[in-house]
Parts: sequence; structure tokens; C-alpha cells
Amino acid sequence: MPHPRQDEWKNVQKPMLDAVGARSWSGLAKGAMAVGLQCTDGIVTMTPGRDYEKQGGTSLPDQAITVPLEVPDLGQKLVEAFERCS
Repeated sequence: MPHPRQDEWKNVQKPMLDAVGARSWSGLAKGAMAVGLQCTDGIVTMTPGRDYEKQGGTSLPDQAITVPLEVPDLGQKLVEAFERCS
């Protein structure tokens, strides 16, 4: 799927804003935490991010957690990744 054009962002963001009752992206993003997920060859990398109200946020690759997909405490690892967002 191609990356949305600048004039399409309002339509892309609308369902997310509606789901949480936010009126603007900056309102939704203020204080928000996010973790990027990537799975390649059975290895999951969880990369924390922060400051989404500022130009789309900042990825924190030095705080990433990388584990095998089959690790028994995968959910706890995701929680740890969110804790690293701050």
C-alpha cells in the first residue's frame, strides 16, 4: 500500500481520532506512547517511541527489545517496551 499523500492524512487520522474522542492529532498524540513492531524470520523487535505531538515522534532504537517470537513472556516484553517510551 502506498504512503498517503499529505492531503489524505485527515482521512487516515479520522478513525483513530473518533475511536478515542480526540479532536486533533496533537490532542491524541500528547503524552501518547507507541511501540513499533517488526517480525523477521521469527525474531520480534519492539521499538519504543515518544513525543508524537512533535513532527510524528521519535523512535528510540537504543531502547528496542528483540526476542524470538516463541518466547513465553512475549506480552511482558511488550509491556517493557512501552515502559521504555518515557
